[in-house]
Amino acid sequence: MWHKLAELECLYILKITERRRILGLDHKEDKVAEDTGEVEGNEIQLPTITEEELQKTDGPHLDLSLTSPLTDVSTNPALNGAIPLAVYSSAIASRPDDISLSAGFYDVFLPFYSTLSFIDSALNTVKGHTEEIFSGRGLTLLIQIKDHARGIKSTNKSFPAAIREMIKAANAIPSLSMRDRNECCAGLIQYLTSISETNGLDVNLQHVIKVVQGRVEKWRVQDT
Repeated sequence: MWHKLAELECLYILKITERRRILGLDHKEDKVAEDTGEVEGNEIQLPTITEEELQKTDGPHLDLSLTSPLTDVSTNPALNGAIPLAVYSSAIASRPDDISLSAGFYDVFLPFYSTLSFIDSALNTVKGHTEEIFSGRGLTLLIQIKDHARGIKSTNKSFPAAIREMIKAANAIPSLSMRDRNECCAGLIQYLTSISETNGLDVNLQHVIKVVQGRVEKWRVQDT
């Protein structure tokens, strides 16, 4: 529930910022990045928002104060992630020992990386919290591994370098306890599978990912 609420709040902000763009309030001609929702790992398909949809009068209404020319986007808390981050803070306060709840917010925020300016800071917050409170845990390591590719599409020329760093970080998996090792491996295999299914992925990179998947699979079944 907490994850879904944070996702909906991010979608709401995305809708507002897109409406501002269409109305020319922020003087931006560029469109929302075409790779919206294509960040690998527990993907969320972000909606295509049209001008017609934004002008509809039925259904939930956007806060008109946030679409006013007088609104300074750079200093407005509502447009800079105050509510999604408040959801995150409330969630971890309600269940401080639940690493799955805390770490899960990383995958909630990640798909919005290219479309919402505050997401980089939100990801740092989640990553920093899990490292501080859940040091040495499998899901914490999983975030650290995936974070090497933050915001980098798998078809980007810089992605192979990110994969190399991910492999280095993944070498710590065998040192985890069995439960944490299996959690990390399961999440990493899912993440790598999503990358391997990317259209236009380099053949050599596909081979590397397959090799890494095989290694992770061995780590997961070891001693079971």
